[in-house]
Amino acid sequence: METFVSKVYIRDKEEIFEISEKTYLENSSAFETRVYERRGYDLGDSLLNFIYSDFEKTFECLKSLENLFKNLKNKKDTENSIEQLKNIAEYIEKAHFFFSGISNFIFTAIAELKVNSESLKSICNIEEEMKIFIPKVFDFIQTCLDADYETPLSVEQRYLKFLSIDNNNKYFPRQNSFTLELIPLHDLDFDRVAINMNIKNLRDSDVELTSLTFAETFEPRHIFEYSKDIFDYVYFFCFYMMKNNIKLRKCKSCGKYFTILGNSNIEYCNRQAENSSKTCREIGSVKKYQDKAFKNPINQLFNRAYKKHFARIKYKLSTKARFQLWSETARDMRDKCLSGEISFEEFQSWLDDTDSHF
Repeated sequence: METFVSKVYIRDKEEIFEISEKTYLENSSAFETRVYERRGYDLGDSLLNFIYSDFEKTFECLKSLENLFKNLKNKKDTENSIEQLKNIAEYIEKAHFFFSGISNFIFTAIAELKVNSESLKSICNIEEEMKIFIPKVFDFIQTCLDADYETPLSVEQRYLKFLSIDNNNKYFPRQNSFTLELIPLHDLDFDRVAINMNIKNLRDSDVELTSLTFAETFEPRHIFEYSKDIFDYVYFFCFYMMKNNIKLRKCKSCGKYFTILGNSNIEYCNRQAENSSKTCREIGSVKKYQDKAFKNPINQLFNRAYKKHFARIKYKLSTKARFQLWSETARDMRDKCLSGEISFEEFQSWLDDTDSHF
């Protein structure tokens, strides 16, 4: 029998998502594993893409599962139902990797021609859970991961403060988190070494690493509750970033969070800006340059003189031709001042003298 297993591990600030095909040997509990698909993203991208994505079409697909599996059970329109189920499984997994557990559940149910009713019910109702869960993830990010959240609290105290926001928060653990696993990067088939990540001691590891390099790995293990895989992927990244002091910041352009990797002073994300072919970071770079240039006293002096001379056209104290001649010469003088060829005082004196000549 073949089943699909999803997992994620982190290596060099990169998220690696992997789907493996597990084939059990005949009349044996032993199995063979083959990597079916592997994807890589920058650290934090999968979590942020998940909380900012619109999954309306995905939820519609999940709500249709009940009727499709009912058709299979009643042997009604079987071929068409199986085709639709496969399409849904492929679509939701492409919508986001966090849905891969549900996708695997669908493919397994098709292969076995049976489905667990409780699992199916929880999957069909996942939209309602998400409406409650996603705002709590934002609360977690703001309290525990936001780089601009000014507080003297430690990582552990920030997490406890987050829990105190809602005493009935059932989505985030109040004691130990789930178990993380370490895998040697050079050999992903190596026997895994389990560690326990305790929120009271988030920065410490129970495993002393030797010459091998390990990657922290998470593989959901919910039996008949595949919808919870989604929440566990979110937990994994939330706790990983909290444990490793990885911070997020709101982009000054689009207002969405992005992961700070490297330069801690960066203010703009790399998402494509709305109604633009440029990224927020590219637009932000131009804006910062313009703001800096505008605040330069040389530019401020030029701008005042420019407005003054332009206004003379309106009151017929000058002509467009004379203004154009002045502006071209004034720009040359401004650029010479900016490059240091003439002093600020010389530029100012020239502008004062031209008042009577133009």
